[in-house]
Amino acid sequence: MTKQRRTRYLITLGLLWAFGVTLMRGLRRPNDWAEAHWLISYDFGPIKRGLAGTMLKPLISLAPTQAESIITAVSFVITALFSIALLAICWSILQRSTFSTTAVLIIAVFLTSPFIVMSGHLNGYSDGQIMILSIIATALALRGRMWAAALVLTLGLFVHETIFILGFPVVLWVGLMPFNANKKRFAWMQLTPFLLPLVAFIALFFYQSYAVDAGNLERALVTHLKAFPFIQYDQEVIVPRSFAKSFVAQFQSQSPRVWGRLFDPYLMATIVPVTLVLVFFAHDVLRVSNISRRLRIVGILLPFLPLLLHLIAWDTPRIWTYPIFVAMLISWVACRLADPHELAALNPRPLNIACLLILPLNIFGQIPLMDWRVERYSALWRIILYSPLAAVLLQTVAHRPHSDYTQADNQIDD
Repeated sequence: MTKQRRTRYLITLGLLWAFGVTLMRGLRRPNDWAEAHWLISYDFGPIKRGLAGTMLKPLISLAPTQAESIITAVSFVITALFSIALLAICWSILQRSTFSTTAVLIIAVFLTSPFIVMSGHLNGYSDGQIMILSIIATALALRGRMWAAALVLTLGLFVHETIFILGFPVVLWVGLMPFNANKKRFAWMQLTPFLLPLVAFIALFFYQSYAVDAGNLERALVTHLKAFPFIQYDQEVIVPRSFAKSFVAQFQSQSPRVWGRLFDPYLMATIVPVTLVLVFFAHDVLRVSNISRRLRIVGILLPFLPLLLHLIAWDTPRIWTYPIFVAMLISWVACRLADPHELAALNPRPLNIACLLILPLNIFGQIPLMDWRVERYSALWRIILYSPLAAVLLQTVAHRPHSDYTQADNQIDD
């Protein structure tokens, strides 16, 4: 094994270790809110978020007394698949940039970010499912397979409508790139497939708003969930209420609180720095890729779009982590569009310094979790657990000249 390969191997192990530690800071079993969602299916009509429960229902029907264990097992499998998908994105960026200093630091910031902590904490929620589907749809769009991407997004809408503001804008943005039609110019016909998820969302919106009898649906769901004794802490009542409420009703009840949520000083200080370094990285990569200025501006604004969910939802810390995920998707897309040699040569010193400053904030900071939970590990344990990452980053920044990454014999993933 050459010195270069050995160094990359150690960097990869250090990043994987840091990801595992960060995930474990918030990982838990599915809570009652998440479990209740898995028990609601299309038996109650074509309601929102009914697809996952419908797909799981046959398995639960085989062993109804083991319903909680089944939900737990499926939830951990989905979290594992989601983790693999996130790591695949990171590996793609590292490979395409040939492990440049900037790429390694950006990946380190992402893998230690509050988003990873929250991803473990939301084990069992629909977030992992729709984010996996968003990644798949983005990958399909990058290959010019727009109809397949649109179908995946439509499927995601019936898992959870949040994909319409998480994955859909990113995939649509990719669809605006001329390369997808293998043409030098953009053609509006490229966007025709995206009418499918758009029409599906509109249909879901109007059905939930005007065709559902909220009172009857809520009572039916309460009766159904009360048959499962492991659904406790009033979730057998709270979850049906959220399913029965229309989007309009959610907006009316939650929008008055939006300013306090948007300008929460602690969450801003925790999330915004991570999001910004990812956004600046994506912008720099898009710039060297000769992507038009308009598309670059749209790309760097998309990560902040999910914050609009504060208008209809109350789980503020959860929503605040979404920009990090979208910014990472944008960064991945940017790297896939960039020439590998130009990407490897990109080494903005201010961005590298910003990453080094943000890493301690990620490692020692604590984001508010759901259900009044707190993160694992004291400051001392975090110093110990993150020391492998610190070692490989020290080697990357201090002991490896940039030319090591861009030698002619480097293997670049095209």
